[in-house]
Amino acid sequence: MFARDADLVMALSAVVNSRLGLPPAIFPLMSLAWRIDDAWKLTVIDDIDNVSRLTRRIDPAWAASLLLDVRLFEFALAHDAGGPEVFVDDRAIFGIECDWRPLGADRLGERWLAVRPFIGVVVRHIAQRTADGEELSSSWVPSGSVCALIFEHEPA
Repeated sequence: MFARDADLVMALSAVVNSRLGLPPAIFPLMSLAWRIDDAWKLTVIDDIDNVSRLTRRIDPAWAASLLLDVRLFEFALAHDAGGPEVFVDDRAIFGIECDWRPLGADRLGERWLAVRPFIGVVVRHIAQRTADGEELSSSWVPSGSVCALIFEHEPA
């Protein structure tokens, strides 16, 4: 982990997935939190929801973010002679997210409420592979849109 100051924190880690009798999959993972200035913040792979955001704080009650959420899944399948042994499901969500805090501050110990509308597009790729990683089939799933309205509340 590297921390320059309160405005820049970087961490390097690795995710290791065990796949039931298959060799483990190892993914290096870089995480970054950089407060560029009072209005702009860049987060790469947030430690809470694993989402990357470029956020612009407009005032204490309003912020807007460009958001990227990437999920890489691999699942072991039953071992059939010559058949696929790994199912791969990779997804990416690109979108815009707002953050409205009508009650003001979000500091610890104070009552806060956040309303976060989100709209985006999902891109998805699925594949079947052998245990050695040879691709047997692959397809891109047509993009779909996603929208959500998230309410967060911290009781007093």
